Amino acid sequence: ELVTVQILCVRLRWSHMPFVVAYPNQRQEAMFDGLQRALATLGGCPTRLTSDNKTQMVKKVLEGRNRQEQDAYRQFRTYFLIDSNFCNPAAGNEKGSVENLVGFAQRNIVGPRMVANSWTELNEKLWQNCLVYAQRRLRGESLTVQERWQQERAVLRTLPDRPYDCSRVVPVTSTGTALVTF
Repeated sequence: ELVTVQILCVRLRWSHMPFVVAYPNQRQEAMFDGLQRALATLGGCPTRLTSDNKTQMVKKVLEGRNRQEQDAYRQFRTYFLIDSNFCNPAAGNEKGSVENLVGFAQRNIVGPRMVANSWTELNEKLWQNCLVYAQRRLRGESLTVQERWQQERAVLRTLPDRPYDCSRVVPVTSTGTALVTF
């Protein structure tokens, strides 16, 4: 069956090591799971996450670079001790590395018709394609992306001992017969 997937693209800033993962939707819990997988797979936590103004992260864009963050996103990044760095609206040049990765991933990592029997299999194929990309040398560089990634891993902070609970929490009230609506 032909399925449209949503991809989350993450790239380490110095090494340019990519991580691409697919989900059936763009819900906040999928984004958290994808970011957590990226941190674990890439080998640690950076000090800052540069992002656009996704509604999963930002409740309201304020003046300048100030944002009113979604409570759940603030809890997520606090858990990993990551500072947020939001780009100005309609300023793709501020996050060009990831913007370019999205287009590159759509053409080269995901491909037009990737075949997989499960989300696990699909995401493993995506990671293998990221590792193939890592064999490249960036223009003007003597090291491959993979070699730069190994160096960058040494300066990433250690992940917390326990994984973050990426599930969605919604307060509900029950009726007298213990019925809740979600």
